[in-house]
Amino acid sequence: MCESTAGSLIQSRDKRIIETYQNDLQVTMKYLATKFGLSVSSIRRILKNAEIEVRREPHGRPALLNLKPISQGHIWVGTKLDTYLMRHSSMQELSVKIGMSTHQISLARFGTYDFTLSDLQRINKVLNVDLSAKLVEGEDLVHA
Repeated sequence: MCESTAGSLIQSRDKRIIETYQNDLQVTMKYLATKFGLSVSSIRRILKNAEIEVRREPHGRPALLNLKPISQGHIWVGTKLDTYLMRHSSMQELSVKIGMSTHQISLARFGTYDFTLSDLQRINKVLNVDLSAKLVEGEDLVHA
């Protein structure tokens, strides 16, 4: 890859980081670091170089109810997990079946866990629901 292409990719990434941080007051540097595969100190440096005022961030795990759902699709999967838990098993049993921690399942139930494709494949198999029709093919999630 030539230097100009790499430089433009880095500039594009940095621009997305800055826009995300400025447009959503709930976004933390730790979230951005995870999302973009960088360290928190790299995110801080990018923001400071752009002369963006870095917000003071709370330490520790945020309350689940204060987190915003990622999308309607994430909420839909969360309600399917809730329904399954009410009818079939405990959180620990479901955790073992789908290979996610109980904390990840708790986040997912609120629509705030960003699933990997492998997570969705295991959920699809265990819950026996057609995730592809809802998430990939874009069927109406509100009335599902």
